[in-house]
Amino acid sequence: MKDYFKEENIFLDFEANDRNDFLSKIGNILFEKKYVNKGFSDSIIEREKNYPTGLDFGEYRSEERFSRNAET
Repeated sequence: MKDYFKEENIFLDFEANDRNDFLSKIGNILFEKKYVNKGFSDSIIEREKNYPTGLDFGEYRSEERFSRNAET
């Protein structure tokens, strides 16, 4: 587990346009470092659609979140 907590794997001030962009960029970095398999980014984006982990993106709002909240 300590291999994942290297300074090079901590991203401060990471820029992303939205949740999918963030997950895709992080997934690609992890893939390049051989921490995850190809397709990891797509898998976590799909998982987040169904079971969000609650990452707070501040002012970011997705249409998906609004429509899901309207149904409950």
